[in-house]
Amino acid sequence: MIVDGRVRWLSFQEEVSPNGEGAKDVAPTGKLFSQSEVDSMMAADKRRHKERADKAVAELEKLKEALTLTQKDRESLEEQIENIRSQYKTEQELAHERAVQEKKNLENRVSQAEEFAQTWKQKFDSQLKNTQLLEAATSGGAFNPSQLVTLLSRDATVVEEIVDGKPTGAYKTVVKFDTRNEEGEPVQLMLTPGDAVARMKKDVESFGNLFTANIKGGLGGMRPQDEASEQVRAAEKNMGVYLEMRKKNPRALGL
Repeated sequence: MIVDGRVRWLSFQEEVSPNGEGAKDVAPTGKLFSQSEVDSMMAADKRRHKERADKAVAELEKLKEALTLTQKDRESLEEQIENIRSQYKTEQELAHERAVQEKKNLENRVSQAEEFAQTWKQKFDSQLKNTQLLEAATSGGAFNPSQLVTLLSRDATVVEEIVDGKPTGAYKTVVKFDTRNEEGEPVQLMLTPGDAVARMKKDVESFGNLFTANIKGGLGGMRPQDEASEQVRAAEKNMGVYLEMRKKNPRALGL
């Protein structure tokens, strides 16, 4: 009952009639409480309930860890625990949780988009690399173009073309090619597929058997690598030959 903006907590007294007609209500009595006092009592009551709920949640958490549950039962228990917790959360806490969940959802969507883009980038790179390597191997007169593509793929990568220091949006394949300069020192070059194939074609000792133009006497004739194989066998028997070959033609030794 509200009196002058305050709340009266009512209690009724009963009076039994002498003639047995039963009890009669008399004027209500009670204490008047201000709105702030009522709010304080309600808050205290909510805190007591929250303490009991927190205790129940703690017990459920212990059970969740102690019991062997199926995935379905565990998810059901976690849902019940979260429902209990959410009943006593403030608007600020709920808003914070919603913001955290929205951020997590956004991060998941971004991650999925990045994975999707990376997957298609890898497919694009693979197709472009194989196409350009195959074109170079075929036009370069490879005896088995697919074999040459497999050999070059390990050291090939796709890069964006740069013109005047600026990216163009166009992509090309480059091949990391290990060779030696005129002084016999090892160097590593980044070549186009065509240039890499041309250098391999000239290196008869190491790659002569991969090109039809380097095969002597037709398909059944002597191949250039036979001479290199003889040198390898000689190197296996003579340390001096091995060291000389290691310096001049390490590829023939698999180095």
